[in-house]
Amino acid sequence: MIHERQAELDALHAATFGTRASDEGRAVARPALVRPQCTDAKVIERARGAKNGAKFAALWSGDTRDHGGDDSAADLALVSMLSFWTQDPDQLDRLFRRSGLMRDKWERATYRQPTIEKALERAEIWEPTIPGPRIVSPAATTTTPPMNGEAEPVPAADSVPAKGGHANQASMLVDLARANNAELFHDTQGEPYARIPVEGHIETWKLSGKPYRHWLAASFYAARGASPGSQAMQDALTTLAGIARFTGDQHEVAVRLAGDDTTIYLDLGADDWSVVEVTAAGWRIMPGAEAPVIFRRPKGLGPLPRPIGGGTMADLHPFLNVDDDTFRLVCSWLVAAVRPRGPYPVLSLSGEQGSAKSTTGRMLRALIDPNTVALRAEPREVRDLAIAAGNAWVLAFDNLSRLPDWLSDTLCRVSTGGGFATRALYSDDEEALFDAQRPTILTGITDVVTRSDLLDRTMTVPLPLIRDERRQPEALLWANFEAARPALLGALLDAVSAGLANIGTTTIARPPRMADFALWGAAAAPALGWTADDFLRAYQGNRTAADDIALDAQPIAAPLRAFVEQRGEWTGSASELLKELRALVDDDTRKERGWPKQANTLSGQLRNIAPNLRRVGIHVEHRRAPGGRRELVIRTAGVEHRHDRHDRHTTTVVAPIAPTGSSQNGRASSQQMGGSSQIVPVNDRADAYAGGSGDDGDDGDDPWPDHSNTANDDDDICEVA
Repeated sequence: MIHERQAELDALHAATFGTRASDEGRAVARPALVRPQCTDAKVIERARGAKNGAKFAALWSGDTRDHGGDDSAADLALVSMLSFWTQDPDQLDRLFRRSGLMRDKWERATYRQPTIEKALERAEIWEPTIPGPRIVSPAATTTTPPMNGEAEPVPAADSVPAKGGHANQASMLVDLARANNAELFHDTQGEPYARIPVEGHIETWKLSGKPYRHWLAASFYAARGASPGSQAMQDALTTLAGIARFTGDQHEVAVRLAGDDTTIYLDLGADDWSVVEVTAAGWRIMPGAEAPVIFRRPKGLGPLPRPIGGGTMADLHPFLNVDDDTFRLVCSWLVAAVRPRGPYPVLSLSGEQGSAKSTTGRMLRALIDPNTVALRAEPREVRDLAIAAGNAWVLAFDNLSRLPDWLSDTLCRVSTGGGFATRALYSDDEEALFDAQRPTILTGITDVVTRSDLLDRTMTVPLPLIRDERRQPEALLWANFEAARPALLGALLDAVSAGLANIGTTTIARPPRMADFALWGAAAAPALGWTADDFLRAYQGNRTAADDIALDAQPIAAPLRAFVEQRGEWTGSASELLKELRALVDDDTRKERGWPKQANTLSGQLRNIAPNLRRVGIHVEHRRAPGGRRELVIRTAGVEHRHDRHDRHTTTVVAPIAPTGSSQNGRASSQQMGGSSQIVPVNDRADAYAGGSGDDGDDGDDPWPDHSNTANDDDDICEVA
């Protein structure tokens, strides 16, 4: 006869080999899960949301009926529930005092302390085991020697969950992510994110990014000493993304710069995730967690130095190979680039080999948005440009020979606004949408920007050749620049603050193209060391040069100007005009790439350069004749402010704010705010802003050629109240 003798077999196996592991998975020694300190509110929130949340809510409100009216038993039960989420005795005491069970007896240390200690002794602790997490009590374990002679904790029989009670790895990963006090949310495009406490500060990561995946895998390994499966990780990330998308809050997420018309926030890229807050009163450094904006850190984003006050933008001039007027434009471009919204003019640096184009581009970017790859090659397609714009504040493309039409058009949208979309990677019917304005730097030997529409959005900066006797080792140049960078950043923030203070009282009667930039440059000018008139003269001179570039790039421009000089006003069709122009050029010109072969091509070219032609005195009108025939009317209209166009852009600055070297009348007193945070008032930031050019005349100290002062002596056009 056969009898069931499993119990005897188990006893024999235990006596010979030690206790057999549970079929559900063996308890092994694992690294303890380090649970970050939760706030009181988070502990209460989690306790209410737990499976026994109803019992907790009853005890929290003071209801002891489930314990037969035994107040002491109810006290212990409530503290035990709380101890699952926090093992801090002080926090347990603090939380109990907020509950409905609080009474005078709790004030007696001989009652309070034993109750907390007993709750912690019997507290359930989450200890992950294969294949997933389970709840065991530290007291409910036994230690038996396994075959290798090392002791292993084995859960007592009454602590092992019933079959099927274990969560899988994916569920454990989700629990890990949420147990670490991470906030899950999504941005305005629905992209899921997590904000995670790390060593005293908050970091923001995309759930789809590698850093978050690595953090989650590391947390899993710390919890159970093993690596999660790839499928479990993917399932967990999908679940967390759903939680962030459909139950998390929506926040705007920025890269490097955020804010509005009154307050600007600049991410320093520091390890502690600190940011700079800039207002009309000044600027201060503050913890990122205190800022009302959320920043993320794309790959390659570099750190800015901690800014210091007392500097002046004039100290930047010796590092740049530009004259005085161009220096004013470059500084105005920098100030405009530290605005959370555009439009932003494209800065095009051109010059022959040895004119420091690339070095200038790197330095300018290092002042506002340093990156491990400061200058990039030309993007191959719209997707590349869109990704670059989404992961950096400043776009910088180096050593360009020409701009394809698609890139010129796209840079127009990046400069002044206008979204664009590309097909999402590895999808057939989803689009990746991008709607971003970004400051942009281009470098090239020639003027790579030639299309009229982009030229209208561009400041062209020709760089002269550096004489051999004025050169210095690059390592020395960069060492000096790095030493100056903290004060330069502080001076730049001074100018931004002054711009915020002045913008409301600065007006330009007849604003030029890129009017917002011109207004901002005029508002910040006093803090940069020159007047709004100085800036506008320099800007209008640059616009004139842009017209010349646009016309020189079109083969039809020169014969058209000659034709108008000969004929005066002319009316006819595009075909007739093309025939007239052909008669004025030789065969080589007609074979050039840009020469129109068809009448419609000529018509399109005339539309593109019409603003440039107007400014040199040629007016082109497209119209329909009474019979419906399309025709062109070309006439001379007088040069449109060709030599003194700045006169039409009268600027009024009311009570301009600029550094005076005295703190008595500053806009804000220097004061401590938020620990180490400090407002740096504009009037305390520099002792002097003399001259504006920054060149002291000592040729031996300057790395670049002498800066010639090209400002004219026209009457001031800026009224100051």
